[in-house]
Amino acid sequence: MTPRVRVLGTVAAAEVSARVRQYPRLRDAVENISKSAGIPEQLVREHLDRSVVFALERLGERYVGEMSAIVERVDRLHTEVNGYYRAAFGRKLKNEEMAGLVAALERLHAASLEVVPPDVWAQHQLRSRPGSTPQAGRSPSAQVRDPAGKAQLRGMLDRLDEDLDVLASHPDAPAMADEALAIRRLAEAGDLGGAAARFSRLRRKTDIGLSSVSEGALERPFGDAEEARMRTQTPTAPSGTGPAVQLDVNAPRSADSTGRRLLAHVQDALERFEHEGFTDAQRAALRDNPQLRAAFRGSRIDEFAKEAVELDPELQHVIVTGLYEPGADFYDATTGRWYDITTAAAWKEHVAKYGARGWRLPTERK
Repeated sequence: MTPRVRVLGTVAAAEVSARVRQYPRLRDAVENISKSAGIPEQLVREHLDRSVVFALERLGERYVGEMSAIVERVDRLHTEVNGYYRAAFGRKLKNEEMAGLVAALERLHAASLEVVPPDVWAQHQLRSRPGSTPQAGRSPSAQVRDPAGKAQLRGMLDRLDEDLDVLASHPDAPAMADEALAIRRLAEAGDLGGAAARFSRLRRKTDIGLSSVSEGALERPFGDAEEARMRTQTPTAPSGTGPAVQLDVNAPRSADSTGRRLLAHVQDALERFEHEGFTDAQRAALRDNPQLRAAFRGSRIDEFAKEAVELDPELQHVIVTGLYEPGADFYDATTGRWYDITTAAAWKEHVAKYGARGWRLPTERK
């Protein structure tokens, strides 16, 4: 028999009990049940607490099971897409291979959007019940509480832990693992801004380590040289002179300082791409597979923008999503807003999955 997943710990169960007892109607119901059945109110409350916790545990088990299956599917599709790209770097893809790559990318995109935090998943379950309808005057997506925050950061930390396992032989591995644990404790304590800032720095250090795996450099500890190399590659603040892009109603508002700063970094990334262009490997692949131009362009702009954001001291509260990680590109841990570098055509689908409190970061030149 498969052991049950323990979703709620003792502290969480106590928090659930405290929140349940805050509802005035529930207090009246407990009093009425106690009087009509001749049962002490304390026993009624304890029974209610157990029932709610039991229901949440069952929901938690369903959520964990469904998300685990989706993540496994995303991993398989990721491997499939990488296989096509490796082939494209060495030769021209056959027509059937190109069709297979397009289909795999579409499935990967669709599957990654299915990975959602528990609150969004619970709202989806509520709306999918027979006879359930959205509240009048509100779209379904508008009723979903924003997915950013603890759940998103927790998922990113889980994936970071997997990468740290790869670096287990590195001299800095114990300190990096300790830092990951400290970040997790900060997030659980509610300091999402501080956790996000430290996460971005640790994510960057981990990426440097992973990039050195193929060079046989795992025995060398991290130091100022690596950090300086990253800082000389990308400025720590947006230039403010990036190319103008086509702004629509979904672009960050002028009063949104975080969103406008992210947009400025995206504009700089666009300019950097237009100056540096594709990598040598991408250029070689494009000679035989010109259909990959848009995908490679998006990948380079995404890479440049995220490098800059992670090194920007004014955006340390922003959580940066890694390549192929489910979710929007950026999450503001202090406001719950999310931001995504995507096309206008894909925007509605992203809002349906991530919630209504998001903004698009366009890369289409004006």
